[in-house]
Amino acid sequence: MVIVGVFLIFLVASFPKPFCKENQKILITLDIKEAVALKESNISFIYVNGTSMLPTIKNGSVCVCAKKKSYAIGDIVIFPFVRNNHVIGIVHRINNTNDEFVFTKGDNNKKIDAPVPKEEIICYVPEIPFYLKLFF
Repeated sequence: MVIVGVFLIFLVASFPKPFCKENQKILITLDIKEAVALKESNISFIYVNGTSMLPTIKNGSVCVCAKKKSYAIGDIVIFPFVRNNHVIGIVHRINNTNDEFVFTKGDNNKKIDAPVPKEEIICYVPEIPFYLKLFF
């Protein structure tokens, strides 16, 4: 019985979670040059400001942002969005895709976002097993 309990705890703990560190007290603003640099780097860290990805990613988290050759339904991706003449990075999950676009939505949002051209995806937030997240 103890072995079954340990196995169940390990199984539940091994479900992937976004590679993020919560409640960080930093603020990153992104200008166009920084957005281009982020897109060209293989791995970066991004600050998440907002609640659209609750409960998956909390406001104030810092997440790893990594490159990937192709993106699939379920991936959490980051893409640029211009708001008030500033480029911001939107962190949302891919719900659907076709040859040209991905269709994203925040886990805490009711509506799907406008289509995002695949070439505009900056990076994705890799998911790691929960037991590894205990060390971050």
